[in-house]
Amino acid sequence: MNAISQKVIDPDRLEALQNEVVQCLVSFELIFPPSFFNIMTHLLCHLVKEIRILG
Repeated sequence: MNAISQKVIDPDRLEALQNEVVQCLVSFELIFPPSFFNIMTHLLCHLVKEIRILG
């Protein structure tokens, strides 16, 4: 999350960031109950794609 919230993001690293976000969410799903997840946690999956689109 820290890498995504920076002012300057390396475009070459976006693919790795997307994989890291997905891996973190998968790890959360193993630990937390389903009631923990709402639309905001799901939006994290799309955040890197939006960064790529906006440049």
